[in-house]
Amino acid sequence: MDIKLIKNTENGIFYPISDKLLMQITEDNYQYQGLQGKKYFVLNVFTNEKVEISPQIKKYNFCKIKYVCMEKNYIYFTSLESVTENKSLLTVYRFMFNDNDSQQVYSMEIDNADIMNNVRYYIFVVDSNFFFVEKLDQAGRLIDIFLHDISSEADNDMSDAVVKQMGIYKMISAGGNNCIIKFGPDKLIPGNNHLGEKIVLLNAKQFVSEILFNGQMLTMEELDTSDDDTTFPYIKSVGNKVIYSKYNLKNKSEEIVIYDVATKVKQIRLNNNVERAMDLSYTYIINDTPYIVKKEDKNTFFINLNNQKTEYRLHQDMRFRFMMNDIVVVTRMRHRIPFIKKPSQYIEAYRISDMHHPVFSTKAEYNSCVESGEDLIVFTN
Repeated sequence: MDIKLIKNTENGIFYPISDKLLMQITEDNYQYQGLQGKKYFVLNVFTNEKVEISPQIKKYNFCKIKYVCMEKNYIYFTSLESVTENKSLLTVYRFMFNDNDSQQVYSMEIDNADIMNNVRYYIFVVDSNFFFVEKLDQAGRLIDIFLHDISSEADNDMSDAVVKQMGIYKMISAGGNNCIIKFGPDKLIPGNNHLGEKIVLLNAKQFVSEILFNGQMLTMEELDTSDDDTTFPYIKSVGNKVIYSKYNLKNKSEEIVIYDVATKVKQIRLNNNVERAMDLSYTYIINDTPYIVKKEDKNTFFINLNNQKTEYRLHQDMRFRFMMNDIVVVTRMRHRIPFIKKPSQYIEAYRISDMHHPVFSTKAEYNSCVESGEDLIVFTN
């Protein structure tokens, strides 16, 4: 693994497109109905070349766009424009890397009240031709969901499918054509009419085919189902493993479930120090061992979930920023001349087993980190 530094980057969102390419989303200087305009850039991490995507199209992150496939030769983005005083046109564009061209692939009219009232729209991209469009209310309750076929310009409303009944609340790549889907809203959402939750493993392309030609018999491997007392508030992937929280609202306990997609082995670990159900967002796999990161006052601890013991801790002046494999990225303020000059921020990376000797250190203001293939990319302002 290499650590690559990219300096003087604008604040924004970074996420990987492929082993070589990253997407960077920054703010632009225009607005629509209170939404800030965005700029989209493709960044080559090896050459530091950055190209803006279709600058002539005004872009807004009104829809949250999620991808099933990690390695792809396309991205999607959305735009908005006025139709009437109370209506706007939401347009979905697909940008293909092979021809550097953006194509309008879908449009729908929406109420301006949806924008003002924070009604949520999601686009779950299966591949370059199919995506789900989902609409949730402010509380996360399902309003509508359908599958759009770009080539035939057709929508499938899935009237008899579990997708239509429960809604998609997470869709994660599981390698190749496989993906993990979490159906149904979690019970932590206030006022939600709870219809249950399922976490399933399925082949995304087969899933789409069955919706198009059947809609009732959907082939999926069910990993877990909620009951009256349990909910799945968080789910994420780490390598070839899927990690999710099974939270018991009655006794406020949490099971952290680790499922290996390749071996189909499921491990269950208790989190005995539950303060909030959101603690799972700080769960990591380090050298095949699950850890949860806890912050207390100025201290950061790494608790081994196999034995519930604290095995690593950060120095009090270290601020935890990012974790990749066994590398932890921190920032810390250093005084070169005490009480005379202002402290300077340093970005440092350590192997978790050796917090005394950094494998990377630079004097810079931290922006963000992202994984790109097997490499770690560090961005500075």
